[in-house]
Amino acid sequence: MKEALEMVELGHAAKRFPRALSGGQQQRVALARCLIYQPSVILMDEPLGALDRKLREAMQMEIKRIHRESGATIIFVTHDQEEALALSDRIYLMNEGKIAQIDTPENICQQPQTTFVAEFIGLSNILRGEIRHDTLVNQQGNFALPATSTLQGQAALVISPEHIRLCAAQDALVHGKISERIYAGSETRLVVTLDHGERFIVRSSQALVGAIGNTVSLNWNPENARLLTM
Repeated sequence: MKEALEMVELGHAAKRFPRALSGGQQQRVALARCLIYQPSVILMDEPLGALDRKLREAMQMEIKRIHRESGATIIFVTHDQEEALALSDRIYLMNEGKIAQIDTPENICQQPQTTFVAEFIGLSNILRGEIRHDTLVNQQGNFALPATSTLQGQAALVISPEHIRLCAAQDALVHGKISERIYAGSETRLVVTLDHGERFIVRSSQALVGAIGNTVSLNWNPENARLLTM
């Protein structure tokens, strides 16, 4: 029992009743009770939801260590995309009770199979339109497709924020105005409202990337985009 409590950083509270603990501490007590039996399968239904960010990140590392050392299969239910990516060897992404995609965290992010997956798992930029003569056409313009694309008809071009570049006006694929600017330490995140209302998320490492209301020009390498059916 003591070892299990130490594993969840509650050794100092061994003599206290659960009702005297905070909600987050009670969740860790539940995890300690489970670990005592050394089960082969552990179900965790949002176990870290009531914890503050620092403790949640520490517990994520502990869960990864427990998984590695115990060899147990852990089924971890969460609505937090970052948490799912950080903890999982394999992700089952659900939509309306059905599995939308089963894959590794890397493939879920880099190779989404549907627009739902692309929108849910990250801040993907999506241009919807019709494929004509090897380009995607919509009210924003004509956009080159990845060389390996074979789709026809209605489709969606998905571009990750890290692949969007600020550029000179003459090199732009789209133009828009900065509607939000968020400083996040190593990067600045921009929300750019395009000429016809769509919103693009841009991540930039540049310290000065313009103020809210400024017009910016954007482009990307077509090979970094992914074409999906609607």
